[in-house]
Amino acid sequence: MPIPRAKILTRITVPEGGWDLEILYSESAQYDTSIVSTIPAGNYFLAWDQTSDDFLFALANQINVDLDAAGLTGWLARYEGLMFWIDSDHKVHLGFDGNFFDDATHRDVRINWTTYDGYLIAAALGFDSTAALSLTGVDNPTATADWHHGYGWYSDEDGQTEMLFIEPHDMPNTEQTYGPGGHSKSQYIGSRFINRLDLVFIPQIKMWSRNIGYGENSVHPYMINEPLQCWFVEARNGTEFRVYRHNTIDLSIANESGTKTGGGLGYIQDTGKNWEIDPQQLKGSLLYSAQYANKETWPMRWQITSNTSNTIYFNVAEPRRSALGGSPNEYWVFDQPFETYVLDQRKMRGFAPRERGGGLNLFDLSIPLSRHET
Repeated sequence: MPIPRAKILTRITVPEGGWDLEILYSESAQYDTSIVSTIPAGNYFLAWDQTSDDFLFALANQINVDLDAAGLTGWLARYEGLMFWIDSDHKVHLGFDGNFFDDATHRDVRINWTTYDGYLIAAALGFDSTAALSLTGVDNPTATADWHHGYGWYSDEDGQTEMLFIEPHDMPNTEQTYGPGGHSKSQYIGSRFINRLDLVFIPQIKMWSRNIGYGENSVHPYMINEPLQCWFVEARNGTEFRVYRHNTIDLSIANESGTKTGGGLGYIQDTGKNWEIDPQQLKGSLLYSAQYANKETWPMRWQITSNTSNTIYFNVAEPRRSALGGSPNEYWVFDQPFETYVLDQRKMRGFAPRERGGGLNLFDLSIPLSRHET
């Protein structure tokens, strides 16, 4: 088991009516086709795991569905499209893949962060929302966010997570009624699950934001989206967040790795493995490919739904994200346990990290975690 490097993902709530994003594509001339995609209302996390509440999947999938329906000349529905991934610096990348984007006309694409709800989406992804993102002159155009993505905090070094239990403590709540004969009757109301995340040796620039939230302009020396205080700005308002024991960006902490010997839509095989199936050893973990869709630098992750002794099945939301690509077809598996909490504000009323002795400019913070189930 690798040393924990905690990750906190804060909930992104898209309100009723959804968020609209305008994409300008070049079908016959540069930027001659406008497509407005609406991300459905709901609660999302920037998890990059291709599940239904993954913000990156929801955004890419909706844009791709709308592109498929646009009737673009030469467009190969379900084979052309947009995909997202996150790098080891926690920056979001986007890329347009397919033969449609390989010629001089079609490869020019513009994402209008400045129209409709584009500024909100840009803030979540870490792109500059003050100007449109124009991708020109390169086959299969790609772009990298300007900053660390929003709604996420990462511990980037070993030893910064002092305590976080994999399973939270269950504290049942009951109400008792006493009868005149001395008998009592208990009615079960619900459970309160509690935990605590103790962080230590966190640098100042990764701790404070001067009370600036996600997507807002930072104050020197702090960077946009990176400090933990961005999380606190949301958490003190009651916003849910996920706490992961491992942030799974670093391949050196993978629990499994190998080279696939076969596969198909939504599964891969590795005849050299003998995984446990009762209980299933890999279910719920993340399958990672460093090379997806025949692009050497376009990685992808999927959540594993089940496994046999030598086969991994993973969620297939759409064919664009259905299989590993390229050669030699190496893969990695990450165990990524997480729980969803709210901040216990009775125990943490303010954001007050403690500086370690000796003036090291390193800080500790204990975060009380709570969740209620009825």
